[in-house]
Amino acid sequence: MVFKVVETQRDLRTPPKKSEAYLSDLFFVLYLIYLSKTISKINIQKCIVYVLEKLLEKNKLDDIKVFNLSFYRWGYGDYNKCISTDYIPELLRGGLIEEVDGDKNGYTLTAEAGKLFKRYEKENASNEKLLLVQEIIGTYPEDRKGFLFPFGYSHKRKVEYKGKELSIDDLEPDESKATAYNTNPNEIEGFKSNIVSTNYLLALSSLLDGEQSKQEESEEQEERVKKILQEAGIEL
Repeated sequence: MVFKVVETQRDLRTPPKKSEAYLSDLFFVLYLIYLSKTISKINIQKCIVYVLEKLLEKNKLDDIKVFNLSFYRWGYGDYNKCISTDYIPELLRGGLIEEVDGDKNGYTLTAEAGKLFKRYEKENASNEKLLLVQEIIGTYPEDRKGFLFPFGYSHKRKVEYKGKELSIDDLEPDESKATAYNTNPNEIEGFKSNIVSTNYLLALSSLLDGEQSKQEESEEQEERVKKILQEAGIEL
């Protein structure tokens, strides 16, 4: 089973309009980094496509909603520039991710974000949808900072276009033609992910709105996260 290329009349680089949809996407990028410990910018892109394709193969794409942005064919294979120009900068500004050893192509969670996701993982230990997503991400190759696999996988990945099965590289670069997606690529409002509760999106929003000080002691960070979780209605 492969994705059918969907031709749209819009720029797929535009983030979803609904705030809960936008926050859902940021949350999933953070969760991917959390599970990976460290991951490169290009692997964030390719691993999301990998997750979507595996959900499609398992006939779970309609049941499990994790990411709003659609992907398109560009010079890097499957790609969506919004992740690099909007999502990652937003998470950096909010103090939730940081560059690894000054490498702008490698990211890890900050301690504050890590506390949020440890709580999230513990609370959702029996969530079947989340467990399947974890399993899929776990099968993505270990060398997540490497470039060979993501480029090879993305360029050779098969899609259906005008009744023919083609590789991504057989298509012309076009940010209006969706090559991988979790919902109708023509949808501009977006959806709330069904693997994360509204409470956690509220907590994420609070963390983004109140960027942490790099001078805060770990105890202060701990108290800040606790307060945000409590205000969002998340039991500690």
